[in-house]
Amino acid sequence: GVLLMETKPQVLASILAALVTEQQTMDLQQILQIFLAYLPSRMGVAGTAASGVLQGFLERVLTSTKHPDTSHPPTKEALQILMRSYLSDLRVNNKGNESNSFPGKRPFFAYMLPPFTSPEHPSLIKLEWLICSGWLSSECLAELTQYVKEVLPSCLSLLILAQPSAGLPLLIDQCPQAIPQYTKRCWTT
Repeated sequence: GVLLMETKPQVLASILAALVTEQQTMDLQQILQIFLAYLPSRMGVAGTAASGVLQGFLERVLTSTKHPDTSHPPTKEALQILMRSYLSDLRVNNKGNESNSFPGKRPFFAYMLPPFTSPEHPSLIKLEWLICSGWLSSECLAELTQYVKEVLPSCLSLLILAQPSAGLPLLIDQCPQAIPQYTKRCWTT
């Protein structure tokens, strides 16, 4: 398992996801418990590999249906873990994980915001999509907003998507050229 985790993390993530979504021999809660017990004791390459497998697994499981049951406690926990994983990637890496099994349609106005003016960071795009999906609870959005304000204050797109009521004032202050696209998006969604 550990060798597979380090050499073929996305293969392992796919296998675990299939056990939950297709074969239904395990459930989401069981896999989460395994990873949550394993991750705290791992550092370095092993911890990074395990985190990558967990992220890939969660992406596959959560997108296996069009609308996951966000009231289901393990699903809520999975979404929170995935959100934190993306935030961690943004803090640690400049480019993130190149694998992209998760949807990633980015709001057009986000391309106009600093510091990521091009879709070079997969975790940013995935996190933007996750926020726009409506799957994150208000508690997750509050946690995300607080984290971004403290650790990633230049990630304007995340602040705006996570707290739409603050979007226009933030754009007026920090990126007025994006206002037309932002207001267009607000009127169409």
